[in-house]
Amino acid sequence: SGVLARAWRGGHHLIDPRTARPADTRFVQVSAVHPDLRHAEVLAKLALLRPDAAGLEDATVLLAFDAHGAVWRRRDGRWGRA
Repeated sequence: SGVLARAWRGGHHLIDPRTARPADTRFVQVSAVHPDLRHAEVLAKLALLRPDAAGLEDATVLLAFDAHGAVWRRRDGRWGRA
């Protein structure tokens, strides 16, 4: 899941329901691994929109990329550079 595709000047397609505007995200792309594909997609979007949200521990692997190209991995409930 990410904000680089389906984006336009000043925004992207992932909307923050609290503001009804494109979400301000820490990462530009997140990938999640989970045995259920649908669950992995939900986890990836959750990690993108709320990177410290409860429930992310369900993912086997979470990898994220920031706007500077750095790769991050979530382990033991914390994000660290991969």
